[in-house]
Amino acid sequence: MADNLGYTPGTGANIKTDQGGVSGAHMSVVKLASSAHGEETLVTADGDGLEVQIGKSIDLTTRPKGGDAWPVTDNGGSLTVDDGGASITVDAPPETPVAVRLSSGAAFVDAIPVTDNSGSLSVDDGGGALTVDGAVTAAQGAPVTLGSAWPTKISDGFDIVGISTVGAAKALKTDEVQSVLQQADKSSFTEGATKASPVAGVLNDTISADPTEDQAAALRITAKRGLHVNLRNVAGTEIGTVTTPIVNDLQKISGAAVGEANALPVSIVRGAQTRVTKSITVGAAETGTTVWDPATGKKFVITDVIVAMKESGRLTLFDGTDAAANRVFDGVFYGAVWHLNFQARPWASSTVDNILKATTDADAEATVTVHGYEV
Repeated sequence: MADNLGYTPGTGANIKTDQGGVSGAHMSVVKLASSAHGEETLVTADGDGLEVQIGKSIDLTTRPKGGDAWPVTDNGGSLTVDDGGASITVDAPPETPVAVRLSSGAAFVDAIPVTDNSGSLSVDDGGGALTVDGAVTAAQGAPVTLGSAWPTKISDGFDIVGISTVGAAKALKTDEVQSVLQQADKSSFTEGATKASPVAGVLNDTISADPTEDQAAALRITAKRGLHVNLRNVAGTEIGTVTTPIVNDLQKISGAAVGEANALPVSIVRGAQTRVTKSITVGAAETGTTVWDPATGKKFVITDVIVAMKESGRLTLFDGTDAAANRVFDGVFYGAVWHLNFQARPWASSTVDNILKATTDADAEATVTVHGYEV
């Protein structure tokens, strides 16, 4: 059908209408066209509705209907939210906070590892202290060189311990506060309480060089671990030698010097010895009769010998073997009692386990009593 049908008022013509289903009234169907003068361009529409074009100088504001919310979708692409140079605030009540869960793109990530990504990792404490909960283990491994080892400083929080060079080695500087093996010079000593240092010496009979003034040196000992003593007078001169012998200048309590004209009385005291008495009777022509056989490992020491002769004759008393050097006495005794006193210089057997023996001639008969002790 051609456009622009003629319409003559009063003459019947068909006008497109839409009849209502309730009242039966007809509603005219109208096509919209541009409103500009002389324009006949129709306003387009499609199945979704009427297309609306807004003029350049006109602002159009749209709002959802009351109580409705417009959905936001990325429409199968990406959705960008611009914070306008500020921060985006998500409102959520304290009792139901907003939960955010990270994803790797393939699965959710519940634990987030921290890595330096083959570089260096810096941790900023924000100008405060960095607290690490739990034990921290650091393994350095073997350093390639001494210079790549970890440096360590010892400190009490205020001062740092220094290092000294001793020879080619490094040593920590230390202060000795107290030692249990040292005692201050001229300090008091309490028996059973004050500690002392043990003394050791060196066996060195071929000293290559003597220490000089103000040098310390080890004490010298003998082969039997005795302290080697070198006698010297107050001036430091060595004494006890051929040229400077030791002289004992004895004096009595009165102050008089001891000499030939003023003898010093000496009293021999043997209170610690146990007296031994041996008495035998020897007849005529006896040889090597035992008078005194001391205990094993002991010597006999004679202080007195009493001889009571029954028949005059020769009597010999000797130490072990009858020889001139071993005879206590040797002579002819006549019928009487004889007392031989060795108190001033007791006679001792030449060696341990020697036996004091007696020999008589064909005429002598006697009783021999010997007093002394054993050592």
